[in-house]
Amino acid sequence: MSEDYRKIESRVETVEEAIQLLTRMALRADERKDRIDERMDGLEASLANLTVKVEALVDAQIRIEETLSGKVESLIERVESLAENVESLTAKVESLTEKVDSLADAQIRTEASLMRLAEAQAQTDQRLNALIDIVRENRSGQ
Repeated sequence: MSEDYRKIESRVETVEEAIQLLTRMALRADERKDRIDERMDGLEASLANLTVKVEALVDAQIRIEETLSGKVESLIERVESLAENVESLTAKVESLTEKVDSLADAQIRTEASLMRLAEAQAQTDQRLNALIDIVRENRSGQ
């Protein structure tokens, strides 16, 4: 029986070694699981933090879009008002242009009349001078 006993003892030792190996493997697996759990906890915390930040960004984006929407509408109203003002000013400029053109024509006519008047005045001065000369000659000759 001694050989049977040795075989049994050898098997018991092998089983004991296997149990020790399995125990070490189980401990390592527990350590790995603990590290994985810690990482998962960290990732979950990061995910929660990111979720809060994304929600804050979404809210900010919504507020910005609402603000911009109001400003765009206001700008559109201003542009429309400016367009109306430009149309009004264009009409006034056209009217003023017509009046300036009329004034320019009147000025040309006035200048022509003044030139004719100046010529007539020069002729009148010549005639008056001639008359004065005749009167002086008549007085001298008397």
